[in-house]
Amino acid sequence: MMHAIIDIGSNSVRLCIFADGNILLKDKITAQLSEGLYPTMLLQDISLERNVSAVKTLYKKALDFGVLKQNILPFATAAVRQAKNGDVFIKRVYDETGLEIDVISGEKEGDIGLIGALFDKDGAILDVGGASSEIAIRKNGKKIYAHSVDIGAVKLTDMFKEDKKALVRYIENRVKEYGDIEVDNLVVIGGTGTSAAFIHLKDKVYDYEKINGCQMTLTELKTVADELFNTDLSVRAEKFNLEKPRARVILAGVLVIIKVLEYLKIDKFTVSERDNLDGYYFVKTKMVKYE
Repeated sequence: MMHAIIDIGSNSVRLCIFADGNILLKDKITAQLSEGLYPTMLLQDISLERNVSAVKTLYKKALDFGVLKQNILPFATAAVRQAKNGDVFIKRVYDETGLEIDVISGEKEGDIGLIGALFDKDGAILDVGGASSEIAIRKNGKKIYAHSVDIGAVKLTDMFKEDKKALVRYIENRVKEYGDIEVDNLVVIGGTGTSAAFIHLKDKVYDYEKINGCQMTLTELKTVADELFNTDLSVRAEKFNLEKPRARVILAGVLVIIKVLEYLKIDKFTVSERDNLDGYYFVKTKMVKYE
């Protein structure tokens, strides 16, 4: 049986169609729902319209692919749960598609990221999104930690533009909120991590198989950050083969990963293409037990 998961994230709206655990189709529209959200904590009209349109487009694609409407499952993350007018977006989507959006908590966002990237294996994930970043840890088959901090690539860019010193100072202070945790094997999920790996590999065409499982060191990630900071925004997208919205916010996202690695005192990580989209599917279809 086919299921379509629609992830309404703070930076992009993503679709993944699954059948029996296998991915049949993936698509994404970078609509940056959280753009302009700060400091008013209100979704802006233009970003709201972009994202309603994106959900409608991906919903229609799922229907055209043959997925039954009842098996199209949308969920939303930080931008909607943080916005004072998130209910306006939820109602607009329901009125125009009939889809009921599941707005998940920061802890659950970390949980499903962990399940998506690791399935039932032990380990830890860092999910850097547009408006928040989550760490979740599983040990001896049980989740022992999950925490979300509202630092994300879009939010930080809106707050500090490309003021590196201000970004570093703010992120260093906020990552302390993860507390006293120990991480051995960290898997990074989300568009910041996969884009950083793509830049590191210096490929011209995005290769899912090469990105998934790509290992990077802290030093290599800092090199990517330096390359980005030394490239003017006007040419960054073209130089690194990035979408323009991603090129605008990736600097802040990469700094979040760097500062988390430094805070945890680890010098390497693995990038995963499988993330909370997969985790939400595994939970909803009961392929993995969710506590």
